[in-house]
Amino acid sequence: MCTPREMLERVTIARDNIIPITGECIEEVKEPVIGLNTSQLYDEGVDADGNHLTKYRNPTYAHIKNSMNPGPGFGRPDLYLTGEFQQNMNLRVEGDVFEIDSSDVKSAELKDKYGEKIFGLTQESKQEAWPIVRQPLVEKVAEIMQCNVG
Repeated sequence: MCTPREMLERVTIARDNIIPITGECIEEVKEPVIGLNTSQLYDEGVDADGNHLTKYRNPTYAHIKNSMNPGPGFGRPDLYLTGEFQQNMNLRVEGDVFEIDSSDVKSAELKDKYGEKIFGLTQESKQEAWPIVRQPLVEKVAEIMQCNVG
């Protein structure tokens, strides 16, 4: 059983390390977090602010893309054609910020055309991400807080 002093020390350790601990947890569950970003693009054609991406200018291409994926609505980009862009998405954590990007060759062009906010989570996606991150976070904090009995 922990003494009150030992418990306070453990609480202080958890508090002082919560940002790097949270970063580790986000890294552990990066695939589902990236999946939330790709889903909001594919299903709705929205950026991290929840704004619809600029419609296609070419109506013929808009028809082709709509027949492939009507989810985002006619003329709305989903940034999916071959899947390479999404398959090359990655997540990097630095301090209290995490950044999603793609190493695909089209990434810079897509950012120029649709904005940097094609990467990142909408408020709704952040709410969906929290339970995914919370589980490993609770486990790590519980590990720090654990007192050896005996």
